[in-house]
Amino acid sequence: MLRIGIFWVCGFRAQLTAEGIGRHMIRLADGLLAVDSQLEIILVTDTVNFEEAVTAFSHVGRRYGTRINFIAVDDVGLVNANAAVDIWIVPNAGLWKALQLNKPFILCLHDLGYIHFPERPQDNHSQLIDTVVPYLAQNAAAVVCNSNFVRENEGLRYLKLPPDKVKTVRLASPLEEYQSFGIMEEAAFRKKYGFTTPYFVYPSAMRYYKNHYRLIEAFINFRNSSKGYDTNLLLIMTDNFLHYPDMHEIKELAPKCLDETVRNSIVFTGRFPANEMPSLYSYAAGTIVPTLFEGSCPFPILESSIVGTPVAFSDISVVWEVIPKTKEVISFDPYSVKDMEKAICRLWQNRKLCSDRQFRIPDRTWQDVAREYISIIQTVLN
Repeated sequence: MLRIGIFWVCGFRAQLTAEGIGRHMIRLADGLLAVDSQLEIILVTDTVNFEEAVTAFSHVGRRYGTRINFIAVDDVGLVNANAAVDIWIVPNAGLWKALQLNKPFILCLHDLGYIHFPERPQDNHSQLIDTVVPYLAQNAAAVVCNSNFVRENEGLRYLKLPPDKVKTVRLASPLEEYQSFGIMEEAAFRKKYGFTTPYFVYPSAMRYYKNHYRLIEAFINFRNSSKGYDTNLLLIMTDNFLHYPDMHEIKELAPKCLDETVRNSIVFTGRFPANEMPSLYSYAAGTIVPTLFEGSCPFPILESSIVGTPVAFSDISVVWEVIPKTKEVISFDPYSVKDMEKAICRLWQNRKLCSDRQFRIPDRTWQDVAREYISIIQTVLN
């Protein structure tokens, strides 16, 4: 029987369900438990994050019962003494306490975004990661990336790790998760959130590389145009810029919204419940993903594909590792507001086109992802 520990001792309060790393961790755990009926998982987290962790994994817990267990602990010495695991998965490159683990661990290296924007000063979190990640990567039994882009840039070039230590395991659409969540009835969903008119959605936490500013500017330009004004289209973003003082530039767009209808079409909902994301995508006229950088094919592209919602997204190399280039694909230069506005217009014109008419993503599930992790784990343990 294989016992896997997931190490989520952060040293600070973390928003597990709102970030891509958290969704990755939940979906991977679900996949691991699904492919091996004898496998068990222990998730260890600090006291401050325990309640949210249990809630985030609740649907996994209901499905697999006592095969997944949760431990709240702030002392890694107690983890080493009491957690009976064969190997650890460390899902974040900033979890420095993992250096104290006395069993082998696999490091998930999602990305080191700051190395791709050297002109920007590093924030405190990036400085922490940059200090810790060389030691974590050196001590890890294996390092797993979600794309060849990150393997080559972060793993091999920046951290200078041995090639045979750094593996690529691509992600998958969360089909099983979305099936378990289900979809709300449309009228009830729209009434709950006040989405009474058509909307595009950009589900993302606000980060400078997520490119909200250019998206909002392009959307305003579209809504102010003859093609966009009468659409009554909303732009839904699942965060709130008021929580981020460094996003003050978004306020500078207000003078472009002299028309109250256009101004009110920009909607910040705050973080959206994970179990209602399938509904959010399903009733959207389109999903738009303007990010400047990602460590893997962006989740919203894969998630939208499950419910058939058409997508427009940034022309960045990591996307093309998964998405085939076809004439139906709507991609754009994420640094160009004008190019983005054209993509918004085209997405609106193609809003009734099912996403599988745009592109076909690989037939891959999180159980496939889990099998590749298990293969790496078996190599390490043997």
